[in-house]
Amino acid sequence: MSVTHTITGGLVHLSGNLIQVTLTASAPLAKHKLAIKVTFDGPFGSPAPEEIAPDENLQAVFQINGLIDLPADYDFAFPATEKFVAHSALAKIVTIDIGEVYNNEIGERTESWMNISENNVLRILKGKIRPYELALLNESGKSFASEYVDGGKFLTRLPQNQIVAPLQEMKLWFLSKWADDKQILLNLEVETDPPYFVAENGEITHYSFQFTETVLILNALFEFTINPTFLGFDVPPGTHAPVGTKVLAYSFWLSNYPGDAAFESERFRFLVDNVYHEKEFIFYYVNTLSGVDCIRLTGEYVEKLPTESEQSYKPIPAGSGTKVASLITTSATSQRSWEINTGPKTAGEMRGLRDFLESKQRWMVDPEREVNKKLIPVYLESGDYTIFDSMEFVQNFVVKVFESHR
Repeated sequence: MSVTHTITGGLVHLSGNLIQVTLTASAPLAKHKLAIKVTFDGPFGSPAPEEIAPDENLQAVFQINGLIDLPADYDFAFPATEKFVAHSALAKIVTIDIGEVYNNEIGERTESWMNISENNVLRILKGKIRPYELALLNESGKSFASEYVDGGKFLTRLPQNQIVAPLQEMKLWFLSKWADDKQILLNLEVETDPPYFVAENGEITHYSFQFTETVLILNALFEFTINPTFLGFDVPPGTHAPVGTKVLAYSFWLSNYPGDAAFESERFRFLVDNVYHEKEFIFYYVNTLSGVDCIRLTGEYVEKLPTESEQSYKPIPAGSGTKVASLITTSATSQRSWEINTGPKTAGEMRGLRDFLESKQRWMVDPEREVNKKLIPVYLESGDYTIFDSMEFVQNFVVKVFESHR
């Protein structure tokens, strides 16, 4: 008997969503079960076999996401030294074997595995599309793979026109759809004041330049660090901005090298806030699509130092003076915390903070270090946050941030 398989949603998935493999037998056989074996590089459970008796349609449906939803060891470049970094460990490679399990004529358990030549290697990212968003994709006949990988979208929840600081190192994450090394163009378009060139018809031409890079491979998640200064836009010599040029906005996208098949990724645009702020708090956090996003909070803040201690009683020795205590501190800890107002945000930016509030891993750029910047792992106090209030002209709220150290 032969067995075939189909994988719902393609070959790229998020581990937090349903990953369904359907096996179909070619003919009914009594007491046979269809079987699947999931193999991956992990600390336990691989290979993971499962077996299910086929239904009246000779099919068995396996949901394998529970087998491979393992913790991910996230890393990202800060401060960045390269335009992009490949993270092969974050895109887990999962191989599927299919077959049948039965008892032979003498009652011995027998496993029979098929040779699969294609469509049995999956890429799995740690993440999850929320149920309502997943339902929207399902209704439009799309999947995570078709929308983000084949569709060339960056793995971010931030809105277009996110407002950023002039030197803020923004991240955009991209999962390659190509099976081999690929020569790719990194494109940056910068809108400035004054504009680079204004034609007689009033049309403005912005500064635009490209970087040619080679390495987009199948099993890697790519981290791009986006900022005009970091990418060398305002560093002479060359066709860069004149001294005194102010960056108002910039857009980044990927495209194929000339001569290759046409491809262009999503264009992502950032608006630059050139207004002075007394204090800025920069956060990096893991979003639900397996990327690391960056946001900035610019409102008023309070820094606190909550402390905890334990005391024990000790009788004062005979003849002791006033310096001897009877309550002795046996342990003491402290933990820095900050209460930070987000500062004024657009409605899109406020809604884009959902991943920041939900994230299980966050880092804050140490606000006390002006040079040689470092990251502090932090967590947020749970609360009921008002994302948008139509009665308020300025949208903002306060978050309480705790250092993840004692």
